[in-house]
Amino acid sequence: MAAKAHAVKRLLWIDISKGLAILFVAYFHFFSTYFQHGVLPPPDWSNLGASALTFLRLAWFKVSGLGFHAVGVFIILSGWTLMQSTVRRAEKGEIAWGAWYRARFLRLYPMYWVAHLVYLVSPFIARLEPVDDRIILSLLGLRFINIEMNFMYLNAAWWYVSMLIQFYLIFPLQDFLRATSCSSSGRKMDCGYSAVSQFVVCRNLRSGCRWQCGMRNRPRVWNGSFFAARGS
Repeated sequence: MAAKAHAVKRLLWIDISKGLAILFVAYFHFFSTYFQHGVLPPPDWSNLGASALTFLRLAWFKVSGLGFHAVGVFIILSGWTLMQSTVRRAEKGEIAWGAWYRARFLRLYPMYWVAHLVYLVSPFIARLEPVDDRIILSLLGLRFINIEMNFMYLNAAWWYVSMLIQFYLIFPLQDFLRATSCSSSGRKMDCGYSAVSQFVVCRNLRSGCRWQCGMRNRPRVWNGSFFAARGS
């Protein structure tokens, strides 16, 4: 009973951390949007009160600018929770990967398609791109195909779904490494993939954040699942 309570408490802590990360990301987007048009008042060091206010304002500005790191935190914790749930399922017997994929995609795709529907019919959305045949790849979540044309198509935030699909495709390999206790192999593969992905990012700077969002974040999901596997 104590072990069960401990497991529940640990998962609750992770869920709270993921929630805070989401809030920080949302705040960061608001902050970034505001400062595309707004500016801070000029620094005023004329007296103690004004200096304290200036210091706090500058500190707030710098801390707010770190909000993009919350994306990485959320992704690592997501990989952690995914591996934990898979480990619990593996303890009950062999994992049926067909059913695993079906459950994951049934959870992912319906709301993703609803988001597309909202984009198409809502009068409150700025449609900056035409709806063309690229929407087929978008609906399938394959936005990494012809990445320069499709990755940010219609809604830039949908890159996350594309990243999840790619991670799901390689997740059985991660679980195999966990089951066979190949922790050193997991570390080598993780380091190797991170190095290759960063090289690709540097070689494709003209694609900017398209490559960075897709390539740099996949190792973070892998890292989270790897840490959970070592703790299981």
